[in-house]
Amino acid sequence: MKIGELLESIKTSPTIIPSFNSYDVLMVLLFLSEKKYPIGRYTIKEQLKLGPGVVRTLLRRLAQLNLIKPIGKKGHVLTEEGEETVKEIRKLIVEEKKLQESNLVIRGENSYGIRLINASNKISDGLGQRDRAIQVGAEGATTIICKKGKLTIPSIRDLNQEEEKMIREAFNVHEGDTIIITSADNELIAWKAALAAALNLIAEQG
Repeated sequence: MKIGELLESIKTSPTIIPSFNSYDVLMVLLFLSEKKYPIGRYTIKEQLKLGPGVVRTLLRRLAQLNLIKPIGKKGHVLTEEGEETVKEIRKLIVEEKKLQESNLVIRGENSYGIRLINASNKISDGLGQRDRAIQVGAEGATTIICKKGKLTIPSIRDLNQEEEKMIREAFNVHEGDTIIITSADNELIAWKAALAAALNLIAEQG
């Protein structure tokens, strides 16, 4: 399932207004994809800091779309269609990781970065990504694009030598890529904020 289709269909319900956000959908699918065994609702709630009602509703909708399935009382796993959907996500979000401290990190004790391919032409000034990340709880966000071989913070400046070295060592950057770096008081919020910041780009491409 394409990402835009997923985000549209999972929120479509004739009776219930979803209690979860679009980035919660990606977060749960990516979390399940990392595990090779069934994951229960309590583990998802605790690990991803989601409310029990959110987890119940989200898992039910994912199951209705045949993206996950229950394994007895042990928990849920991805279906084949769910695995294919994660592959679609991974065609766009190709790298994600915790980052070291640098001048590119704005406040917050933890920083997280994701690399998206072929998304740089959708970035104007990066303010939309920053604002979205802050709404989710991040302290700040920096958007970097690779254009004509240079790493640039759009409408602000090119990266200096030290910053470029850090980014290229952390990520396998290619022409047209976008790197979004978020910072927050904990790593989970930083990851969630990075997904939220990238979501409009993902949906448009998907």
